Amino acid sequence: MPQPPGAAAGAPARSGGSTSVGTASLVGYDASADAKAALAAAFQQAKADGRNVLLDFGASWCGNCKAVDGLYTNATVKPVLDAGFHVVKVDIGDQSATNFGILQTYDPKGPYTMPVLIVVAPDGSVRADTHRSGLPQLTAGGFSAFLAQNAK
Repeated sequence: MPQPPGAAAGAPARSGGSTSVGTASLVGYDASADAKAALAAAFQQAKADGRNVLLDFGASWCGNCKAVDGLYTNATVKPVLDAGFHVVKVDIGDQSATNFGILQTYDPKGPYTMPVLIVVAPDGSVRADTHRSGLPQLTAGGFSAFLAQNAK
């Protein structure tokens, strides 16, 4: 079972970077964000409240990534997302070795088509991986169904 990179550190996410729902913008991907720290903070929160971690690997210039971004605040999706997940967005569009390393911790076999959405339980076990299963329909109904299927 993968262990989150930097999980022992428990460092808080930087503002505006990869983070949990409700604490920063979920629009776009911040290449300068400390994804390891954001991931460690999300897992610390997940262990405390039992919600899963939704890892969103993508890039701000990616069309499907923008479609997913638009769904995070959708009135149908947001309540399901808030109830069951901490979201960590990780920029892989700039080919960062560190950020790709995080992706490869959970899914070691590329090449990858963005976005890659991986649902991880608080114990670090992977519950869903769109790199292997394919993206859900990028509609409010399709994304909500994917989230509901993979919530706690």
